Amino acid sequence: MAALTDWELWAVAAKVMEAEGDDVGEFLVERVQALTEAGDDEGLMTWLAIAERVQQLLLGRPSDPKELN
Repeated sequence: MAALTDWELWAVAAKVMEAEGDDVGEFLVERVQALTEAGDDEGLMTWLAIAERVQQLLLGRPSDPKELN
């Protein structure tokens, strides 16, 4: 499977937040645990990247340091 683009990762993060609402953190923890247990390193890295973007969205932080200027 091809890696997701940055745009796709942001889109998935936004969609997961919309779908899971206040339970988004729990959903992400469960997803990461399941992938870890399954030994799916590629899937794990993808979901960790999605989780990072969810965190940035929740904290209202820009993803690009250039946006700080």
